[in-house]
Amino acid sequence: MVLTATNFDCDTVEYHFEFTIIPSAFVTLADPDPFCDSDFMGYTPQVSPSGDITDYCWTFENGTPATSNDPNPMDIDFPPGSHEVTLVIKSACGEQTYQTVVQVDTAVGVSFLPLQDAYCTGQGDTVKIVATPPGGTWNSPLVFNDSCVAIDALPIGDNRFTYTIGAGACSSSEDLTIAVNDTAHIDFEVSSETFCADEGIVSLAGVTPPGGTWSGTGVVDASTGTIDAGLIGAGNTATIWYTFTNAEGCSSQASQTVIIEGLPEATLPQDTLFLCDAPGTVNLGSELDIQLATGFTDEWLGNCIDATGTLDPACLGIGTF
Repeated sequence: MVLTATNFDCDTVEYHFEFTIIPSAFVTLADPDPFCDSDFMGYTPQVSPSGDITDYCWTFENGTPATSNDPNPMDIDFPPGSHEVTLVIKSACGEQTYQTVVQVDTAVGVSFLPLQDAYCTGQGDTVKIVATPPGGTWNSPLVFNDSCVAIDALPIGDNRFTYTIGAGACSSSEDLTIAVNDTAHIDFEVSSETFCADEGIVSLAGVTPPGGTWSGTGVVDASTGTIDAGLIGAGNTATIWYTFTNAEGCSSQASQTVIIEGLPEATLPQDTLFLCDAPGTVNLGSELDIQLATGFTDEWLGNCIDATGTLDPACLGIGTF
C-alpha cells in the first residue's frame, strides 16, 4: 500500500507500508430450552466457535461451578430459577461478549381434598373432586364441570382418575381413586297386601334380600315385618317401608302398600219373611231389602238356595227356617 504526500512548493514523497486483515473470531451460543428440576442433570452450553479464539471466559450466575475457561464446559448445576450465562471470548481482534439464560422450573406437588372411603350406587350422589393447585386437567370424560363426578355413572369397584398440571417445563400428575359399591335391589313377593280389620297381628309376605328392617304405621316388629291391622284401622291404607343395608354399608329402601278392609256390614229392615209353598223361586236379598255397606258383596249358603240368594220354597217344604 502506498501513501503519497505532496507539497506543491517542494516535492512529492511516497510512503510504502503493508497490513494484514485477519478473520474475526466469534461464536454462536444457543438459547437452551427450560429445564425441570426433577430431571435436570446439568447445563451444557451449545456453543459453535469460528475463528482463532485465544481465551474463553464463562460466568454462570448461581451455577456450580460459577466460572470456567473451558471452551466446552459440561453439566453446570443450577438451582431452580432464572440464571444468566455470560461468555467472553478473546482473539487478536479483541473481546466479544455473548449471553443467554438458563431457566430451571420446579415441579408442583398435587394434592386432593379427602373423599369418603367409598360411595354407593343408586343414591344420586355427585362428588366434587378438588385438586390443588387448580388449573390442571383430568384424564376422564366422566369428570364434568372440571371437578364433578356422578357416582351412578361409574362402574362398581375402584375408579382411578389422573390429574395433570404443568408448571413451565415441568408436568406433575397424581392419581385419585373413587371406590363404588353396589346397592342391593329390594324385591317384594307382592306389591300390596290386604287384611281384614279383625285379623290383629299379621306378617307381611316375603322380601329379598332378607335381614332388613321394617317401618311405618302399624309395624310392631321391625325385624320380622309384623304389623297390627288394628293400628292401621279399618278402611285405611298404610305405606310400609323396608330398609336393607349390605356388608359394604350401602342402604336401599322400598315400600309396599297395606290395605285394611273393614268387616262386612249389612242392614236387614226385617228379620222374618213369610213365603208360600208354591212353585217358583224368590230372591231373599230382594225380599228382605238387605243393604250392604259400600264395597261389600253377599254370598248365600243353605239348603235349596244358591249363592245369589235365590230360594225355592217348595224345595224346603212347610216350616220355619
